[in-house]
Amino acid sequence: GDNPLGRYKVTALHSNIKTPTNLKRFVEDYQQKVSWQFRRAYRIRNEIAHGGRRSEVMNTVILNLHDYYVRLIRAVADDIKEHNRIADIETIFSSILINCEARNEFINKRVGNNWASYGDLITATGV
Repeated sequence: GDNPLGRYKVTALHSNIKTPTNLKRFVEDYQQKVSWQFRRAYRIRNEIAHGGRRSEVMNTVILNLHDYYVRLIRAVADDIKEHNRIADIETIFSSILINCEARNEFINKRVGNNWASYGDLITATGV
């Protein structure tokens, strides 16, 4: 059937990963969005703690924070599974950060070019 939202999301995904330049821009924009969301959550927390006011956007912020929390737990579980070990949380976070930095470096080296292969895209996205 016809699914306009699904079609939009697939088209946007294709556009975002089509080239290393697009993927780099998408990752940077997403990092900025997450940073804004955390700052917004902190401001809302302060409003509640100091003035007792409920923000109109609180539900949206809570949903976003929940999404980030689920992604974090999934990343921790994936790291445990990948390394076949249970380590302290600092070691796991360090491992996740190293993987993210390696992917960003991989993408940055290819900016201005096209993907050499499907394998490059898989390496860049960590899928």
